[in-house]
Amino acid sequence: MARKNGAGGADVLLQQVVTHYDENGDIITPGVVKIDQVYGAEDAPALKGWEAIRRRPGMYIGDVGIRGLHHLFKEIIDNSVDEVLTGNCTAIDVVLGDDYSITVSDNGRGIPVDIIGDSGKTGVELVFTDIHAGGKLHGDGYKVFGGLHGIGASAVNALSEWLQCDVKRSGKVHRMRFERGVPMTSLETVGDCDTEGRGTTVTWLADKTMFHPALTNAGNLAYDGGLIANRYRELAYLLPAARITFHDRLYEKPPQTFHFPNGVADYVRDLNWGRDVFPAEPIAIRGTVGETHIEVALQYSDADGSAILGFGNMLPTPDDGTHVTGFRRALTTAVNGISAVRTKHDGKTTRRGLTAVISVTVHNPYWYGSSKTRLANHELAGIVFSLVYARLKNHWAQYPEQGQGVLKRLMRYTD
Repeated sequence: MARKNGAGGADVLLQQVVTHYDENGDIITPGVVKIDQVYGAEDAPALKGWEAIRRRPGMYIGDVGIRGLHHLFKEIIDNSVDEVLTGNCTAIDVVLGDDYSITVSDNGRGIPVDIIGDSGKTGVELVFTDIHAGGKLHGDGYKVFGGLHGIGASAVNALSEWLQCDVKRSGKVHRMRFERGVPMTSLETVGDCDTEGRGTTVTWLADKTMFHPALTNAGNLAYDGGLIANRYRELAYLLPAARITFHDRLYEKPPQTFHFPNGVADYVRDLNWGRDVFPAEPIAIRGTVGETHIEVALQYSDADGSAILGFGNMLPTPDDGTHVTGFRRALTTAVNGISAVRTKHDGKTTRRGLTAVISVTVHNPYWYGSSKTRLANHELAGIVFSLVYARLKNHWAQYPEQGQGVLKRLMRYTD
């Protein structure tokens, strides 16, 4: 372990992230002791949702160290991301408070406040107490789309000292408060708002008793404002319709607003900042096949290696996956088809100097392993290949000088 001084001289604990897993699929982190080492299936029926999460938090958020602590805000913002993806949200506001709380607000439709089906619970209570709430809310057109573990807000609630949710819908402001996953109030109407006002605001304070390994020497939660800001910047590239603002009041940083109307093309452009690039602007590809939406941007530069970033349902896939496999095959096939005399460059050569971002959203994502860092939907390889190959082939036919320029750049590596 190492420590560094954060902004304002705060003592921030840095913990190495490892990727070893125990027999239960929980991440093993040095210095982190699992809350419960003796928990069998026979105990599960007696545990409520929040009890199960608090008993074995590693099963839901990976660990209770730095990584797990920062995973909480990712789960909450997933609800806002879903509203953006369905065209119902244009602004997300995030505050890292000086009291170590985090607030996420959006101008989406607002979590449903009516009783859902025969559950006897409002949509708000279901979202924050029921591990499987997403499926129960589909009828309202509100679902958790990008959640890494599929338990979303209920895990954040269970692992927080307190959590408060405010919803604006139909001219009213509704509020519900929880402590360590347990409702402290029913969903109450606490005020009026403009009839056009809508959205959800969630504020929570992570429970220090659950995140002891993620505390500084002073006993405070070791949040990394830079890490949080980088995640929201990354999301803004993937969500061109949204404007995301981050307020770091804990470390007294000025607000940062992230908005990239050209999406992943802006991402590639910024990644290549200061480099000799070709073509002058990234090639942008987007399309929808069934329920799968694909966005790709690529551009060559004078870099020796390649940088290919993949995302599945707004989550980074550092270990790639079938979507990246489809892209790589499409690129190689398209490059080798530029010339009338077909070339035979291998994939390593066609990717030399390439910067690319591949983002896909699928209705039911599948992942390799418990780390959820590699997308496994087998159909994606073919879908991405077909779309990217066709678009690149048409692009280089329309702009032959660009296609010849690509071949000329690659020749330097094959001579």
